[in-house]
Amino acid sequence: MRSRRWFGSGARVWLMAGVLVGGATSGCSFERANTSALTGAGGAGDLPDAGPGSFDIVQPDGSVFVSEVQTEVFCDAITATPTPLPPDILILLDRSGSMANDINDQGCGTHGNADCGPTSKWTQMTAAINQAVMSSQDSVRWGLKFFGNGAANSCNVTDGAAGTAVAPGLNTATAIATAIAGTQPATGTPTTNAETSAASYLQSLTDPNPKFILLATDGKPTCNGGSNTADDSPAAIAAVGAVAAMGLNTFVVGIATTGMGTADATLNTMADMGGEPQAGTTHYYPVASTAELVTAIEKIQAIAALTCSYDLGGAPTDTNGVKVLVDGQQLDPGPDTWKFSSDEKTLTLTGSTCAAVMAQTIRKVQIFLPCGIVIM
Repeated sequence: MRSRRWFGSGARVWLMAGVLVGGATSGCSFERANTSALTGAGGAGDLPDAGPGSFDIVQPDGSVFVSEVQTEVFCDAITATPTPLPPDILILLDRSGSMANDINDQGCGTHGNADCGPTSKWTQMTAAINQAVMSSQDSVRWGLKFFGNGAANSCNVTDGAAGTAVAPGLNTATAIATAIAGTQPATGTPTTNAETSAASYLQSLTDPNPKFILLATDGKPTCNGGSNTADDSPAAIAAVGAVAAMGLNTFVVGIATTGMGTADATLNTMADMGGEPQAGTTHYYPVASTAELVTAIEKIQAIAALTCSYDLGGAPTDTNGVKVLVDGQQLDPGPDTWKFSSDEKTLTLTGSTCAAVMAQTIRKVQIFLPCGIVIM
């Protein structure tokens, strides 16, 4: 349990609030200050004597907290130590049969129907995923889900934890690499069901971290009506849009898809509907090599790390006393400003306030916890 304490030995002390100052682009967690966090006119030694055994704490709202504790004077305030609130990013990895083709979408071997092995799209994609995850596993809660699953040409997608190869978490690089090494491309491309299933799983998680889907694929969605060759693009686009409406945005990465007609157009529209398009003519992240894919994933990771959520490290005993300032302006809680999570341990900026933080037009976020409030 994390709490706040006040002690006194015959001095009258005026103390301002403990304050958290967060960078506009990161979530934060509170840590204890040491006694140097004490503020007041000239320090405790210069303040008038209140008489043995008591002192007053004058809070920002003007109310007075009176203590009868006999010991040294200080306020164990909460101070600023901003740390990123790691995003949950679930990689939704296409393991369709065409991922075994080379970067030009051609099969290998004598008859052009064999797995291209080290030159395949699958190898390029998975090598980049392993590299990017390894380099950021201490700051991103990476997870992994394959689609489809099962035997050749399958359109199956398994829901829930059972259908998730690796649950989102820190330091999952080894688990993800092991899961990838244990499978091969073989199925259809059931993007619609995979997107819906991934969103349902992420919604079931109880951690307060912001959540995203990274859709990594090599072409247009199939499995319309259960056929591994039937185009399912309209339904997949609609599914990505519906998931974004739930508050779960999707980054779309396409390998060796640029200029591939309807596949290219479909992924572009999916990126728009997913809420995380990149600037320029091509709104999804097109890649044609491991190096390009690593760069794309690192860019996605940096965007996902921008968050409007702040970890309080516990629940304030009086949420009404918590003050939030953005660029020096105090905001009351509301749908367009900020709110607490259901357990009151996380504070999240909402609506246009969050949008301004994400756009970096708001440069400073401050969360004040008056000294009479305890974080439990």
